[in-house]
Amino acid sequence: MKKIATSELHSLLAAIVRNRKLYIPVDDASGQSQFTLWKNGMPLSKALNTIRSAKDFFFPQVENLMGFKVADKQIELIETCDPAEPFVVFGVRACDVRSFDILDRVFLSEPADSYYAQRRAAACIISLACGRPEETCFCTAFGIDPDIVPQGAVNFAFLGQFAETGRDTIFTTEYSMRTGMEAVYTLLNIDRGVPEVWGSTYDVRSLIDATVKLRDGKKITDMDLPFIQRVALKEVLKKIEGTDLEKFLKEYHAI
Repeated sequence: MKKIATSELHSLLAAIVRNRKLYIPVDDASGQSQFTLWKNGMPLSKALNTIRSAKDFFFPQVENLMGFKVADKQIELIETCDPAEPFVVFGVRACDVRSFDILDRVFLSEPADSYYAQRRAAACIISLACGRPEETCFCTAFGIDPDIVPQGAVNFAFLGQFAETGRDTIFTTEYSMRTGMEAVYTLLNIDRGVPEVWGSTYDVRSLIDATVKLRDGKKITDMDLPFIQRVALKEVLKKIEGTDLEKFLKEYHAI
């Protein structure tokens, strides 16, 4: 992974613009952030996201799809798609970057959209990690951000109950410790795994115990069941009488 100091960001943008057009998020007169063609000295917006998605570069609101030529009652279709010029979109958030994976599967599958394909081939997208999620963000629903170490982050991480980590339950001491360890190991590139999460999801004892507790300790045999279900339950209990399964259910107060 390559790193660059924040103070050198202007030099990076200037180097990019030598070879292709560059668009960055910039605050407009109303204070809203939107992608703008970069000019020397233009400051990068500190807003969490732009008012318009980066997808606008690939799906313009208006464009000529084709032309027509009529000669002797014959109609000839002429493709008018202009070759896409190379361009860079800098500062795209992780949620918008993830959307291109979905768009590619749709518009680059056969039959591919030639207009979209040309623009994707000419584009370079540079992501910008979020320092904090917005109140209106729904990134965690799609597994995007805020991961413990967000996509594009090199020197910060999210810790505690509102960071996204796999196979764990929030609001526990273990969760807070595990997110901190994962952040340190990832940012420092340490090849070490965090302690494994207790596999209660796959432990039938924990599942039965949790089920009984969710019913306030009420046993299966104390449930108010319809006549047919009561008869069926009695037959099942007869079948398991004297078995290890019966001992197990009694041990966890399920019967």
